[in-house]
Amino acid sequence: MRPITLILLIVLTLSLTLPVSTLLAASITVSTDKNEYYAGDVVTIYGTAPADTQVAIQVKDPAGTTVWVDQKTAGSDGKFTSKFRLKSDAKLGIYKVTASSNVGKATTTFKVVSKPGPPPPPPPSPEEKAQNAISRAESEISCCEKLFKVLSEFMNVSKYVSMLEEAKAKLEDAKNSFAAENYDKAYEQAVEARDIARQAWQGAVEEAKDILSDMVSELEAVEDPVIQKLIELVKEILEETFYTACDATILGDAYTYLRAAKDLVTIEEIKGEMAELEEAKKELESKIADLEAKLEELKASKEELEDQMSKLKEENVKLQALVGEYEKFKSEYEKVKADKEKLESELESLKSELEDLKARMAEPQRMQFIMLAAGLVIGLLIGFLLAKMMKKS
Repeated sequence: MRPITLILLIVLTLSLTLPVSTLLAASITVSTDKNEYYAGDVVTIYGTAPADTQVAIQVKDPAGTTVWVDQKTAGSDGKFTSKFRLKSDAKLGIYKVTASSNVGKATTTFKVVSKPGPPPPPPPSPEEKAQNAISRAESEISCCEKLFKVLSEFMNVSKYVSMLEEAKAKLEDAKNSFAAENYDKAYEQAVEARDIARQAWQGAVEEAKDILSDMVSELEAVEDPVIQKLIELVKEILEETFYTACDATILGDAYTYLRAAKDLVTIEEIKGEMAELEEAKKELESKIADLEAKLEELKASKEELEDQMSKLKEENVKLQALVGEYEKFKSEYEKVKADKEKLESELESLKSELEDLKARMAEPQRMQFIMLAAGLVIGLLIGFLLAKMMKKS
């Protein structure tokens, strides 16, 4: 059984068992050390009751929820005390305290209020105001330099760097004015420097987001879980609102993710090309094997041709010898032919002379003699030619 329930039952039992006259004669009081508390404060409850009386104490918050219960015995002087600490998130409003005993019941209230905020700081002096403006401008420019260094990896930031140089010049003017104790002017110049720097990095961020968005569009069609996860990370970055240039340096991470995604795409393309090259390599190896087989055939054919060439060379030597003999025989033939033509000419001359002799001879004996003589001459001539030809052959 919960303690609060047990205490309430005791209080109720005591009330029922006492005579009405006793209840009316006795009295009980309850109060707190303060009327208002803050969350987390210690609440001290005081009260009085007849000596040695059991007192049940209960505290409820504005919603009626019990936040504290206790049981005390009144001392010989009739006093009792109970303490508890309010929670750090205690509800604001009026709390009710009830003290019950066999002689009666008493209640009181206290209020939990919110702690007042700290008093507003006094307005800064012109010097402090100028110094703070210069510090903020320096911080803005420093963040711009970091951002532009990051963005220069994937875009042209020369335009924004020129604006930043203008902001630096304004900041230098502000420092000079501050040194001259012209704090109002220093403040205005520092604010202007910061505004220029802010315009520079905000313009650079917008352009960078456009570039990165275009890169995302190029990669969105790639069906690869790793690349899609990288694209999701980049989209989250692009959707962020940046309040300082230093915050915007995360765009460098977005570019790194996209570059990694592009590298993955390139790797996949290289893998595809390697597979194609591997197929081409196999085809080349097959062609090389065929060429090697044909080369072996050509080698065999070459050896056969070389053998035939060797034989042809031998035949050529023989042919050259035959040509030499042919030229020799041809020369001799031409000579014999010339001799033959000469003899034939002489024979024709003799025939002509013989005809003349025939005409001159009238007598038969003379004709026979001439015919015999002519036959002898012709026989001798033919025999001479035949002998000469046989000698040459």
